Formats: sequence, structure tokens, C-alpha cells
Amino acid sequence: MSVWEKLNESADWIKKRCSIRPEIVVATGTGLGGIEGRIDEDMVLPFREIPHFTSTSAPTHSGTLHLGYLNRKPVAVLNGRLHYYEGRTMQEVVHPIRTMGLLDARTVILTNVSGSVNPNFVKGEIIAIRDHINLMFDNPLRGSNEDRLGTRFPDMSASYDPDFRKLAIEEAQELGLELREGVYLALAGPSLETKAEYAFIRTAGADLVGMSTVPEVIAAKHMEMRVLAFSVVSNICHPAETIKEVTVQDVVETARESSTLLTDLICRIIAKM
Repeated sequence: MSVWEKLNESADWIKKRCSIRPEIVVATGTGLGGIEGRIDEDMVLPFREIPHFTSTSAPTHSGTLHLGYLNRKPVAVLNGRLHYYEGRTMQEVVHPIRTMGLLDARTVILTNVSGSVNPNFVKGEIIAIRDHINLMFDNPLRGSNEDRLGTRFPDMSASYDPDFRKLAIEEAQELGLELREGVYLALAGPSLETKAEYAFIRTAGADLVGMSTVPEVIAAKHMEMRVLAFSVVSNICHPAETIKEVTVQDVVETARESSTLLTDLICRIIAKM
């Protein structure tokens, strides 16, 4: 079965169970759920029940699709995401975002947690991603292009919509939050980086490092969707003498401490769209 056929089978299955056609899709990262609790008329569809969606094994990722209204805007929330490090193909990783595109969503808001190689950032800080570096050594567009999704060679020079980020910065100020911007570098994972790798990542021009988000951004831009992305700093990784051993429990705890503020910010942004 082709990519196009799988996407349409997923979209048709959802359409038969819910009349809502989301304009906006929000995909939440590790420890950053909660926005689904703000949705009115919430319909919950487990990933495992949707054709060609696959369950996620990542901590705190429930693997559920929520459809409803947020500030009177039709939205979809992907509570959890699929990761390349779980052994998924890139096509599987981006399938939920592409399906939302077929359901008419034209705007994507992504969240994640990351390590910071920018010594000016602090643990727990929310950062607006302004650009990325893909070092996952794979790409969801690799292989035959599906022209009905987008062009063979999509331009990625403005992957993260600058006007969208401007709105985010303005709404953050209303919450008393200084929203700084940074470059996110994606690796395949799941092992965390060595001290030498953190130094390389900083030299490469990144501020943040993680294991997600970039595949979905590429797929969204391929479909000409607007993208806004946030990262919560879970640990400080540069300079070398500041690095401390970190566990997934540490990452989840830090993310949860920032999740309410990030949820408030996203809700304000959606209200102004």
C-alpha cells in the first residue's frame, strides 16, 4: 500500500468517527501533555485503533488523538509522538502529522524537551525554535515523492514561521515570560550525547539538542503547513564542566514543571489566530 493510500485510510477512518476538521494540530513532547484537558467537546481516539498509526513506547506519551475545540478553534492534539529511536521508520514517525494535514489542518504547533548547549539558557526555560539542523541521517521525504503531498524539493529556509514566532513572543510577554529563540539539532538517539558530542553540537551552531520534531517539521513544510515549535530545556550540556548525569525521570520532572506555562502560552496563541 502506498503512502498516499495509507494516509487516506487513516483520514477516512477518523472522518467516520468525528465531524471536526481541525485547523490546528498540537503535538506534545515528553512530560508536556495537559493541553488536551483544555479542549471542549473532546473526542479521544487511541493511536492503536487508527489504521496505520502505531503505539508509542516513549515515557509519558499516551498515544492518543484528541479532537475538539480550543478557544472556539477546531484543533487536534497528538498527545505523544512516535520517535525514530523506537525503531519506527521516518514514514511512520510523520504519518500522524500528514494525516492531520489531510483532515485540513494548516498549522502545526510542536513541543519537545531538549538539552541546552547554550550556556545562557537555563533549566526549565521555554525556547522558541527558530531553525534546526538535521543530523538524524534520514529524512521522511527520502524515496519516491508523493506529489499530492508536496513538491520534490521543498524549501526549508523559513521552516519555522517568523510571524508565528513573533505572535508567540508577544503573547509570552503578556504572561510575563521572556521567550528566547534557539536552533535545535536533532539526533537519532536514544543514547544521550557524550561530552565531545555536546561540544561538537555547540560548534555546529545549535543551542539545543534532542531526538524528535525535525521529521514532523519537514513533513509539515512539505505540505505547506505553518510551523511553530517550542522546546523546554531539560538539562544543561555545555560547557563540559556543567554536565551532570541525567535520567529520563529528571527530564520528565523538569518538563512537567514548565508544562502549565507552556500550555497557557499555546492557548493564548491559538486564541489570537
